[in-house]
Amino acid sequence: MFGMTAITPVISPPEVALLSVGATRATLARVDGQSVDQKLLTLTLSCDHRILYGADAARLLAEIRELLEAPLRLAF
Repeated sequence: MFGMTAITPVISPPEVALLSVGATRATLARVDGQSVDQKLLTLTLSCDHRILYGADAARLLAEIRELLEAPLRLAF
């Protein structure tokens, strides 16, 4: 919303987790020996480890990343 690329959300009871989405930014990457423009998006998940196991939170972030990289998966 304000152009922030990374945000660290602070949870407070009764919240279990908060997901923050940073602004996209252009980056340069090497793919097959060539430089290509890419968009980079930062997702940050803060969670209460007394309630939510960290590995489960990491799996959630991985699933969100996969869906963002291949949005047509949402249709099936």
